[in-house]
Parts: sequence; C-alpha cells; structure tokens
Amino acid sequence: CPRTFDTGSVTAGVLVHALPEVLDLKLDLSSASRTPDPDELYLNGTAPSLPVYAVGAPDLGPETSWGASLTAGLRTRWVQGELSGHTSYVKDFVLFAPDLGPDGTPAYEVTISGAYPRYVYRAVDAVFGGMDGQVDILPREVVGVRVGGSFVRAWDTATGDTLVGTPADRLALTAITRAEH
Repeated sequence: CPRTFDTGSVTAGVLVHALPEVLDLKLDLSSASRTPDPDELYLNGTAPSLPVYAVGAPDLGPETSWGASLTAGLRTRWVQGELSGHTSYVKDFVLFAPDLGPDGTPAYEVTISGAYPRYVYRAVDAVFGGMDGQVDILPREVVGVRVGGSFVRAWDTATGDTLVGTPADRLALTAITRAEH
C-alpha cells in the first residue's frame, strides 16, 4: 500500500481536591489522531457484522479530535457519586451512514444473497458532547439506591444534522444492598 499516515496524541489533566476527602474536580484536555482502518478505506460488499452493503472511501485521511472533560466526584456518608461532562471536535470524523439519494431515499444494492441498504464511509467535521454519571444514595446502609445514566449528542458541523449511530440515552435505577459482616 503506497499510503502512509502520521498520527499522534497528547493528554493533559489536573486533579484538584476541592474539599479533601469530600469533593474532587478533574479536568482533562486531549487531542488524538486515528488512521482509517482497512474496511473504512477499501470495503466494497456486505459488511461482516451488519446486514448492510458497505462501500469504503480510499481517499480518507486520519481523523483528529480535540476534547475536554470535566468531572466532579462527591463522597459523603449519605451520598457518593461522580458526574462528568465532555465535548469533542473531530476533524474528518469517519462517518459510516446510509447512502441517500438526492430525494433523501436510501440506496440499496441487490446481490445474489439478497437486497441490502448501501452504507458509505465519508469524512465529516463533527462535534460530540454529553454527560454521564452515577450517584449512590445511602451507600453505607444495608439498602440504598444507585442512579446512573448517560447521553451523547453528535452532529455534522457543516449541515447541523445529527450523526447516525449516536448511542441512545441511558438511565438506570438500581437497588443496592450491602451484607453486614
């Protein structure tokens, strides 16, 4: 393969014990690049793990992200938890999405094994943002409650469209027990 890629990454972080043993604040700033994998570049056929016909893009270059996250951690006798917010800008994000015609209808490929929606790889500039966290209420008692969740939003900066394949929001409510010794 005559193509070569140069990539790198850098991360800087800081942890502040705002209230020692009670409240921690963490900040992470990072940048990283990733080269496209062979499927993203050259796949032309049914995808190995999805019921789609995938078409690679041999002209893809590395994607590069710049991100930041801020995390707060709280520890008291009655409540323990952590909440994080994050955002990233990704230049040339490798998006795998349905191939849509000019009228917005999906394209299909018909093969000997059946008809498949056609998905294509392409580079877009994208912004990602979200939050995740978990809180334990009464963590030291025999019975307590854990609430956890996360959400991510991602969109193409050129069109404002939401990116296909962004994970669904998640929320979990769990009863927790602690056996006394």
